[in-house]
Amino acid sequence: FRRVLFRSYPQEAQIRGFEGEAILALDISETGRILKATLHRSSGHAILDDAALQFAATLQLEPAVQGMTPVSVSVLLPIRYRLVGP
Repeated sequence: FRRVLFRSYPQEAQIRGFEGEAILALDISETGRILKATLHRSSGHAILDDAALQFAATLQLEPAVQGMTPVSVSVLLPIRYRLVGP
């Protein structure tokens, strides 16, 4: 990762006690740009799935390399939402 912005936990999901893990499928270019982000597996809550996809759009990635050559890749990225007690 070149830069990761803070992943926010949707307030409505917090109030309702929603937790879960969304798994995103990312297609990443040889320059590290995210070409496509899709939901591979749902967290079970649409609001968390949408937040995970919005988070993916903020990522700035280092390019993957094979040998010394930048290459495009597809990866799965788990995004976990867990409530922490007081």
